[in-house]
Amino acid sequence: MLDLNTLQSLRLQRRSRGQDVLGTLLSPGYRRIQFGFEGIENLPEPPFILAMNHSDRYNNFPFMDWFRRERGLYFASWVKGKYYDNPLMRWFMMAMQQLPTVSKGYVITTDFRSVMGRKSTDAQYRVLKDWVDAQAAVDVGEVIPAPEVDEPLRKVLDRPRNMLGRGFDPAAETYAQAVLRTFDAMMAQFVRLNEQAMEQGNPLLIFPQGTRSKRLIPARPGVAQIALHLKVPVVPVGCNGSDLVFPNNNPLGRGGPILYRIGTPISPEQLAAWHPGPFVPFSNRASQSFGAQFLEISQHINGRVNELLDEPYQLAGG
Repeated sequence: MLDLNTLQSLRLQRRSRGQDVLGTLLSPGYRRIQFGFEGIENLPEPPFILAMNHSDRYNNFPFMDWFRRERGLYFASWVKGKYYDNPLMRWFMMAMQQLPTVSKGYVITTDFRSVMGRKSTDAQYRVLKDWVDAQAAVDVGEVIPAPEVDEPLRKVLDRPRNMLGRGFDPAAETYAQAVLRTFDAMMAQFVRLNEQAMEQGNPLLIFPQGTRSKRLIPARPGVAQIALHLKVPVVPVGCNGSDLVFPNNNPLGRGGPILYRIGTPISPEQLAAWHPGPFVPFSNRASQSFGAQFLEISQHINGRVNELLDEPYQLAGG
């Protein structure tokens, strides 16, 4: 599973050996791809963030490998924390410099499984998540009391333990507070990894939409928070045709054209018009105070990506 210790042990490399090895293994398949790049002159010198649509499972891999071979650039990119649950997948993700994000839901489900030895039911998860969301919506000093729960859930609420690398003492804090504080601690380590990537010249590759979809879907607020925090340019990229080259789970693909359109960078100064003031990225307090601004910025970045897509990949109605 992904926990604080795993995040603290992650070390990025200026030249990623994992990306070198994977590129060598996949090169026979990539030779069948007809790469097209429009606007490549728009790329600034690192550090910068690339914001790309996520049309299929592998549309970022050939892009990263082309820049590794042709420009000597090694990217760090975001993935969901759940991909670190499998030991073999975790090793691969770490080697590829895939930075794991977490959610409050991930903390809840992973901690429940560690306590109970099984997955929660939908009803149990909903009780816990509703309580955590209610606690997240109030001021730091206010405590939302625990809901009425059955005996299995009482164990989750009352048992002292290590919660994903952070100690939980029910006598000192509620379960809902512990989940929020564990989430904040893990995301602080995630931010540290993003900062390290910038410091050593590894561009970030982020999918603002957060999940795979042939058509672009509305953005989530994460890309805005990291862009505002790092104060680096955000470069929109539209990937067209990759879903036809990689129609299934075969990373070698079946050949064909992929067109990457690279838009003009969005400068930190342009984003400053939305800047909400000092904040700790991904913290509960930042989401409470500036969630609307973060979402507006992310949607603006997503709109710039949308302009670079052919119609089959654009936002529905966009």
